[in-house]
Amino acid sequence: MKKMYVIQLVSALLLAAHLTSANAITIDILPTEQTVLLGDQVGVDIWVSDLGDNFALGDFDFDLTFDSSIISFDSVSFGSGLGDSWQDYSSTDGLLNLNELSWETAGSLLTNQPMNFSLATILFNTEAIGSTQVSFSTVWALGDQWGNPFDFTTSDGTINVIGGVNPVPLPGSLPLMLSGLIAAGFVRYKKQLLSRFK
Repeated sequence: MKKMYVIQLVSALLLAAHLTSANAITIDILPTEQTVLLGDQVGVDIWVSDLGDNFALGDFDFDLTFDSSIISFDSVSFGSGLGDSWQDYSSTDGLLNLNELSWETAGSLLTNQPMNFSLATILFNTEAIGSTQVSFSTVWALGDQWGNPFDFTTSDGTINVIGGVNPVPLPGSLPLMLSGLIAAGFVRYKKQLLSRFK
């Protein structure tokens, strides 16, 4: 009787270990801080790490927030860490949702996925001088190769937009006006030169 109880307890613990998620993984926005000139584009990477030997990432779905008066969303390119997958994103004023679901088998993800990799690279346009965080607001899903949820930690990034000396484009008529002034100066010089020899 006692032996049967021990076997059931061990079986329950093994099943629970299989069904629960791995140690906490980390999702970072990198670089954690950067400074760019107004008018330039700026990019951030969403990086997952600490997956461990027995776990792979099978899906994610999260929202990022940012100050849309400082930066605006331009484009996103997903990484290849989830293999063959369904990828989607949506963007509204100051909010970006990214989600991806791998079609790969659990074994294929475990074999081929690195322990640390980029989930996506996001490009923003700079709109005004100032500072904004790019932050994880809601993580809707973050699952392992079987779809079980991971424990996780996140870290945000900061983008500082500063003013700089940007060349002011010349209007199209300015070169024409300058060439006219040079021609008029040459004609005046020629008249003065001829009047000296008379």
